[in-house]
Amino acid sequence: MERIHKNPKAIVCPVIEEINDKTFQYKFVTRDLVGVFYWNLDFGWVSKPRPTWAPYETPAMAGGLFSIRKDWFSQLGFYDEGMEIWGGEQLELSFKAWMCGGSIEIVPCSRVGHIFRTFSPYKWTTKVKLPEYNYKRVAAVWMDDYQELYYDRLGKTGGRRVDNIGDYGTVAARQELREGLLCKDFSWYLQNQMPNLLSEVKGMGEIRNFHHDFCLDQQDGVDNAGLPVLVFDCHGDKGNQYWYYRADGKIMRDVQCMVRRRKGSKNENHVELGPCEDSSLPESYMKWDYDPRSGLMKHEHSGMCLKVTRSPLKLWLKPCNAQDTEQKWFFTQYEEEGIVETERRMAKDEEGERHGEL
Repeated sequence: MERIHKNPKAIVCPVIEEINDKTFQYKFVTRDLVGVFYWNLDFGWVSKPRPTWAPYETPAMAGGLFSIRKDWFSQLGFYDEGMEIWGGEQLELSFKAWMCGGSIEIVPCSRVGHIFRTFSPYKWTTKVKLPEYNYKRVAAVWMDDYQELYYDRLGKTGGRRVDNIGDYGTVAARQELREGLLCKDFSWYLQNQMPNLLSEVKGMGEIRNFHHDFCLDQQDGVDNAGLPVLVFDCHGDKGNQYWYYRADGKIMRDVQCMVRRRKGSKNENHVELGPCEDSSLPESYMKWDYDPRSGLMKHEHSGMCLKVTRSPLKLWLKPCNAQDTEQKWFFTQYEEEGIVETERRMAKDEEGERHGEL
């Protein structure tokens, strides 16, 4: 209450701690977690050590457990009534709070124990896929050109964009709300709250080797560091075969990046998942120099290129050879100047054409 008194446009959150739904055992949580999101629009926590117990800002909030002035909540349009059941509401509130003149902070001396159920206690019938339906609404209203980094993950590889995205209802009222609040753009939000996501995405989708028709594949997640990067037949369902290649040279899922196999690893494949920010490794260990013309994927630290063989089924780092088709990799989408920058340019070109017609 004190924090809101000092800043009427603050959304203030406690540290959320876990109560086991079977035993009611209480699990304490560290005081230095901040809320973040990934390009699949899932919410997550990351640790950012803090020297004191003072309140601190967070890019995103978990939703459900927070304090806010009712008049500020009303001004922000409360929750999106076009959403269904659950999912996405915490990101919508996070984005618009920061972009429209407010703030979100965590007060570490405030603790709330929450029972995380292992099943849903509710029964509902809905024809839409959740939380994807709600995520699409968030992207359409708040993410500007960056929405493509989420929309491209939907549907089937090679499918029409409109079919892959599908329906998410009408968002005209939410777009009018944003215009009326004179909110800043999404790039401002990233710059000020999540600068680690600002690196331009140049390639996205499958990373395919046409010699064997294999795609790089591996489950993502905070606990999956050290798992080998695998190859399987390309299935077109995206999921574990969806990757981003960024301008800073990192090849990543959402949480983990593809790095060279580290010393002591028991993986047979020469590449594995690792944290995208790891102070224990040289930066060049997780950087790749990709040439879209030759298809070569060169590991910066070793100077060797990624190669796949069928027998044995294995990923190698070998001396680069532009004639070796087992070393050629291609993204589903690749733009040298960046995916988002290309979207902006195309939008400006379309606007210019409309003005010309007028």
